[in-house]
Amino acid sequence: MQVKLCGVTNPEEARSAQAAGVDFVGLHFQAGSPWRIDLPTAQKIRLALGQVMPVGVFADQPMEEVVATASRLGLTWIQLNGDESFETAMALAGRFTVVRRLTPVQLKTVDTRLPARYAIAVYLVDGRTPAADAPWAWHKVHGPTISHRPIWLAGGLDPETVIDAVTKARPSGVDVTTGVRDGQGVLVPERLQAFVANARATWEALPPEPT
Repeated sequence: MQVKLCGVTNPEEARSAQAAGVDFVGLHFQAGSPWRIDLPTAQKIRLALGQVMPVGVFADQPMEEVVATASRLGLTWIQLNGDESFETAMALAGRFTVVRRLTPVQLKTVDTRLPARYAIAVYLVDGRTPAADAPWAWHKVHGPTISHRPIWLAGGLDPETVIDAVTKARPSGVDVTTGVRDGQGVLVPERLQAFVANARATWEALPPEPT
């Protein structure tokens, strides 16, 4: 069970992520994101991450901009949050490890016959709507992989709902942003620690699926 904290905006949050045992953190460079950071800030965050893997988050930005930003920071992972074309995603996957965000509906269009060498590394299935970051029908996603690629779950997750989400969807990983923050968007380390612990304990306690 891998855990990603998205929307890290300062070195203190990076250190909290490391202390909580997070595997990945999302650094937002997409226009309009409340978590968007500039390059100098991103560089400071990288220094504070230790062994935690940074993931550059982009959405419908020119490929040249994505490559330039990721290269300047030495990022090896990027996340595509927009409606990037298949060709763009494949071109970027030739240079980076790519996480592709999908809605539950879009997940149904993924060709399960794609071979293991298919370039997208992870499918991040996000059930959020533009109006709310609330729990959704986790059961619409079921299983740790599709098309040989891991599935991560996002949207409406917090230390409490992640238990239900992992139980119903059985993903390979979970991604959280607001669910471990207070009403002002400030990261609460205790909530992050509880989120990580609950996600992993729930995964480890899952009974084998019937054959």
